[in-house]
Amino acid sequence: MIHTTRFTGSYRLRVHRKAVWEIKFFISTVLMLFLSVNLILLPSSSILQQRYLIFPVAHALTGTSMIKAHQGRYSTSNHMRSSTNIKSNFICPSSRSPLLRNRRIISSSSLLMVLTTPESVIEQASTKILLDDLINESYRTIARKPIMMQFQPSSGWIWRQFKGTVFSETWRTCVNNMIYAIVVSVLYKLLPTLMSHLTGFNVLWGQLLSVTTFTLTFFLNQSYSLWRTCYGLSRRLQGRLNDLSMTLAAHAQRTDSTETKKQSTYTEPARQVLELMGRYIRVFNILTYASFTGSHRPILTPQGMRRLVDRGLLTEKERQILSDSQLPVTQRHVALLLWMMRLFVDARRAGHILGGDGFEQEFLEKCHVIRAQYGSMTDELQGRMPLAYAHIVQILVDCILWMYPFMAQACGMSIFLGALGTGLLTMFYQGLFDLAKQFLDPYDNENYGKGEDPLCIDTLIAETNAGSVRWMNGLERCPFTYDRIVRGDLSDFQLPRRGWTVEEVREREEKEQIERERLELLEEVRLANELKEIKGHRDMTKPYSLGDLSNDKVDGFS
Repeated sequence: MIHTTRFTGSYRLRVHRKAVWEIKFFISTVLMLFLSVNLILLPSSSILQQRYLIFPVAHALTGTSMIKAHQGRYSTSNHMRSSTNIKSNFICPSSRSPLLRNRRIISSSSLLMVLTTPESVIEQASTKILLDDLINESYRTIARKPIMMQFQPSSGWIWRQFKGTVFSETWRTCVNNMIYAIVVSVLYKLLPTLMSHLTGFNVLWGQLLSVTTFTLTFFLNQSYSLWRTCYGLSRRLQGRLNDLSMTLAAHAQRTDSTETKKQSTYTEPARQVLELMGRYIRVFNILTYASFTGSHRPILTPQGMRRLVDRGLLTEKERQILSDSQLPVTQRHVALLLWMMRLFVDARRAGHILGGDGFEQEFLEKCHVIRAQYGSMTDELQGRMPLAYAHIVQILVDCILWMYPFMAQACGMSIFLGALGTGLLTMFYQGLFDLAKQFLDPYDNENYGKGEDPLCIDTLIAETNAGSVRWMNGLERCPFTYDRIVRGDLSDFQLPRRGWTVEEVREREEKEQIERERLELLEEVRLANELKEIKGHRDMTKPYSLGDLSNDKVDGFS
């Protein structure tokens, strides 16, 4: 009896050790397969991630000799140095090349690349060719592409799209997870004893799926709200800058009617004020977006500011004032806004801009709204989402995707159906989460994913540039003058309220034709008189008349 008990306990111990070994072997195989797939499918920037994350996790879970032989390297101080090396080797390259939009990197929630990148790093990346390209795009007055990718409502057209969609962002992850599901299915076929550990796993997965679905949809809604808020702030900033140009163009001093006879134009001092205000608006706009976007940040560097002077967009005196000011580099647009306000006040005092105290108050109120708009942009980007919120959503999404192949085996699905279901869930759940992450980066500062459909900053800047000259050119000439308004001489502009009828238009055309013929006949008479005066065939005191011309009394003019 004692022998039987000892035999039974020893047998159970061997079975337990075998099960533990099978689990460790299974986990190690799956993680190693993930590494192999990532090395093939993912860009080089993600290889470092797999090197520093997957290998230690795989060996730690399986208890292999890698951890046992190197336990001394994982002390607290060494681990901190290792983390520093990981950060310097992986995260810092994104800040060294902030303009590489096609690099797939791990982004943080603190906008390190834009708001805290050292100036020396940006300066090294700012070459003359890069700056010229930025300046060329930033000072266009016609946008080359829409603010975002446009779509047609047809379902067939939408199904045919790939670029800028969730499919384009997640197909690599789908392939990884489908291979992972196939490996799980094959291992369960080879190790049928693992099936006994999955009883009721589908119930656990279903409950977790419900929580993940609700949390993910709410997270996506909050992310889209941030994207829409940033888009609205950009449009309102553009609108208020247009308000300044339109208001100044309407109140600029104009010439008297005696000088231009029929049309009024700007006086030369008023024109200079409008042109200078337009240039300040353009410079203010580009410096504002350069302060919180990575794509235009090189313009704020000393080399970028000098290039603006070389290209005739700033004067040397203005650049020197901006460089010597006590403002931070990312706040230089504040000086431009104050220059615009002071230019208006001085021009109004000099009489080049007309209007009373109420007009001045309204103009300055527009400037206060502009300050609030660009300030809100930075505030929204810095407080876009708490880290804990994004962290829990990431964990939930990854868990349901990693656990699905196990649930498929617990339900008795085939290998094909399990892999297909894994791909579909990855496409939808991971796609929604990637879409939410892109909404949290509306200006594509972090280069997460492919960045194929961010808000086009060049389009926003080009439209504002066009507005800085549109209103001035729109009132370049005015058909009526102040003098005619004073005299009440506006009869030429009084037209029928409902226009003329077709018969009236025909009668007007006939009268105009008769009038043209009469003027042509008078012109012929004048030419005939001049010709006769030159040849001396008639008395200079007896010019031809219309009757002489009609009676064919003039030789050669019948």
